[in-house]
Amino acid sequence: MNLTIKSLKTWYTPDGGGYHFNLYKDGKKIAFVFNEGNGGMVSITWDSCKEEVMEYVKSLPEITLGEYKIGMTVDILMDELVSNYELEKKMARYRKKGILFRLLSDPETSFRTIKTLDLNVAKDFLDKKHPNSYILI
Repeated sequence: MNLTIKSLKTWYTPDGGGYHFNLYKDGKKIAFVFNEGNGGMVSITWDSCKEEVMEYVKSLPEITLGEYKIGMTVDILMDELVSNYELEKKMARYRKKGILFRLLSDPETSFRTIKTLDLNVAKDFLDKKHPNSYILI
């Protein structure tokens, strides 16, 4: 399922932070999502596709948190969409400065930058410094 977000607004709270955004499925707005940032549940005002999204959430794999496994929920999915959106936005800013890469030992949500826009220069450097242990992103 191709879920995307637009018009994301975030803010800090004593419990971490809140957000609101419009949720889209295949380019069509399907909901408004609001998280007050007080530790409570996410509030979703559906325009359409509620049942389809809920079935999709049920089909997603469990999440491992330390020694615990928990089933995917719509709240967790919305938080992941926000995290991914913010990461992509940050990466877009850094792509203007250089080539992005991640070492295989790095967490999947991290990246590094080589300050060149020449892909061949970046690959030469990485092949010398980190042979067979990096991914261009």
